Amino acid sequence: MRGLIAGKEGMIFIDPAGDFEVATDGAAAVSSIQLDADLLFSAPAVENSPGGTRIGVRLLQKYKITICPQAGAVYFEKLNAGKDK
Repeated sequence: MRGLIAGKEGMIFIDPAGDFEVATDGAAAVSSIQLDADLLFSAPAVENSPGGTRIGVRLLQKYKITICPQAGAVYFEKLNAGKDK
């Protein structure tokens, strides 16, 4: 998906099997990752990912994610930590 990486547009891969928050080429630190107007992560933890910027399960576990290939969209819904199951 397209997003902003430290304020610059780029491709961000969703990696639900990756045991990390954010991974970048050479573990280069980023100040922020923004997926849409309402979803901004400040100074995420960074690990090495040859092949681009990835967001992993430690970041994704806080959201319900719906992928809609027909619309070309990915929807993130923040899970309510205080809600009873």
